[in-house]
Amino acid sequence: MTPRSVSPDGSESAGPPARLSGWRLWAARLVAVVAAPVLVLSAAEGVLRLAGHGCPPEMFVRTQGGDAYRSNGTFSRRFFPLALAREPYLATFPARKAKGTFRIFVLGGSAAQGVPSPEYGFWRFWT
Repeated sequence: MTPRSVSPDGSESAGPPARLSGWRLWAARLVAVVAAPVLVLSAAEGVLRLAGHGCPPEMFVRTQGGDAYRSNGTFSRRFFPLALAREPYLATFPARKAKGTFRIFVLGGSAAQGVPSPEYGFWRFWT
């Protein structure tokens, strides 16, 4: 038995249902390959963030009172396995900078931090 479809004027026509072709076929493929995974991963990210899972991605996080920033001890877990994660130098500074002062941040790897001993870090020249 062959499938039949009914047209708007009421007449029946035999044959398979119409398939996607041309740009509609490519649009459906694009949705299947790109949009669907992005939506699934975004939903998973949202659920995990709402559940409080993970570490804050910022290098400095606000203190409980919100009047200062402190080093984020879990910052390097994004880049290293837990066994190799490095603790940043503990620093705290006010959220609002005093007038007429400068904040200097030294960016770099282990040499800038002074691994294995912070006393020999590059940033110590200015403190």
